[in-house]
Amino acid sequence: MKKYYLLVLILATISIYSQDVLRFNNGKVDTVKITEINKTEIKYKKFTNLNGPDFICLKEEVTSIQYSNGQVENIYQESLGLNDEEFIKSVAIKDSKKYYRGYRKGIGITIGSCIVMTPIGGIFVAKKYSNKEITNSDLPKIIKRRGYNGTEFIENPYYENEIYQEKFKSCAKVVQKRKIWNAYAGGNLITLGIAGVTTFIIVIINELNY
Repeated sequence: MKKYYLLVLILATISIYSQDVLRFNNGKVDTVKITEINKTEIKYKKFTNLNGPDFICLKEEVTSIQYSNGQVENIYQESLGLNDEEFIKSVAIKDSKKYYRGYRKGIGITIGSCIVMTPIGGIFVAKKYSNKEITNSDLPKIIKRRGYNGTEFIENPYYENEIYQEKFKSCAKVVQKRKIWNAYAGGNLITLGIAGVTTFIIVIINELNY
């Protein structure tokens, strides 16, 4: 019996020392198994479910990491790349593709204009909406991340950064132009399809009248 308890104690000790500990800015402490750390994110598994899915948190949400070997790493804001111009631009490019949706209204109006006003009239509408000004109000204030408790919504740490703002708007402009002109092409195809069907019906009616 003593050997059994000794074995349990050894296994428990091994289990405890194979755990990593994340300490968050909000005071929460989580026992996890870290699988990957990059410049901005920490990927980990819940220690109670090591065969479960990976979870991701931003490094800026964490004050420190205590590894299974006892080593403690303090996370500082300077290490996040918040002042790295190239990194900020790369984040802005990614976010512009993921979060910018200011072109949606223009897509519907452009397609409708091609049908109602013919492609000739539709081209003026497409030009208007493809050149629509993109402002800071189009930037995402809240971004989505997969965290410990599932999908989490956090404040965009770059929202007021001028480098981020300018890069986001310039990339969003490219996205907007592509979406609108694709809508114009789609509207033309729909118009041609309607014209073809209408012509076919007219021909059939004329044939029947003869």
